Amino acid sequence: MKRSLLNKIVRPHVSVWRMVVANAGTALGLAGLLLAVQLYFDFGALFEAGGATGSDNDYLIISKRVNLGNTLTLTTPTFSEEEIETIRSQPFVRRLGEIKGSTFGVIAVPSDFLNIYTQFFLESAPADMLDEVPPGWEWSEGDEELPIILSAEFFNLYNLVFAPSQGLPPFTSEALKLVSLPIKISGGSESFTIKGRVAGLSHRIPSVMVPEEFLKWANENYGAEADPAPCRVLIEVADASDPAIMSFLEEEEFETNRDRLRKSRMAGAARIAVVVTGAISLLIAGLSVMLAAMNAQLLISRSAAALGLLVELGYEKRVLGRWLMRTHAALLGLVAVLAVAVFWLGMDRVRGMFLDHGFDPPSGIEPVVWLALAGFT
Repeated sequence: MKRSLLNKIVRPHVSVWRMVVANAGTALGLAGLLLAVQLYFDFGALFEAGGATGSDNDYLIISKRVNLGNTLTLTTPTFSEEEIETIRSQPFVRRLGEIKGSTFGVIAVPSDFLNIYTQFFLESAPADMLDEVPPGWEWSEGDEELPIILSAEFFNLYNLVFAPSQGLPPFTSEALKLVSLPIKISGGSESFTIKGRVAGLSHRIPSVMVPEEFLKWANENYGAEADPAPCRVLIEVADASDPAIMSFLEEEEFETNRDRLRKSRMAGAARIAVVVTGAISLLIAGLSVMLAAMNAQLLISRSAAALGLLVELGYEKRVLGRWLMRTHAALLGLVAVLAVAVFWLGMDRVRGMFLDHGFDPPSGIEPVVWLALAGFT
């Protein structure tokens, strides 16, 4: 009886247009907020996968610039201990690893599986800074087999460019690990041959990596220099898009993979854009909620005379409060359902665009999305 009477008094003053605008704006704003929260984590996962870092941090390879003096004197620019400590002491550097190179001759000789004869090089880096440490990644004097980590870039160049031009067979990554490649190490008048085996591929370091123990032993016994200074260093940073990194490199005249810096800046710009979009969506949803509240106040003010008469006749004020709460709770539930539906449609569309452009977006929804929905509600 009380609800029926309230409906007769209040509903004639309801503006359907205002109600639709307020609730539609709230639903769209909330859907935009949920989409921004999910995309923030999706962008992070996409860029980390593209870098293949295997962690939340970025890795940069730093080297010194080659000048005319190095060309004329046939010397390679290397890092001194003081320069390494200067790099290590920078606030953006979390870890630093020296990449040591070979000072002896390295030749791949033909085998039963691969008819190839070419000169190349070997390098080593700390095992805990490699993106993949394959099983058996160690070597000691007397071992007949040498594990190798080959750059994924070199592997692709072999399959797509070198192998077709030389009439050699292409390999899958699994098949490559089954091939034994004899490697001839020479220095001065001495040499020896060891069986090389590709144990894994690296997306982080473009080189041919061997265990540190082997490179140290070979440099001491066959190299022109037993303990060469590093030509490159590998650093771990929290964010490669940090402007302080570029400023430091420019000041010290160091080189790094600028494409990696551009990707990190793109990731940072994408996240900023998503955060701004989420803030705008939250503003739209908040303004829509304020409009709905103003509509409720307008309904009460327009019905004030009749409602006051009901109170004088003995109706309790809390009856009106409960009626308003029930009405708006139902509307809020409808808004939440519409927002989730728009969010699902938006995510399906966005992830479809990712796939169309060659990206592999993560599946599933982050739990923080549902927390945002519950918090806003």
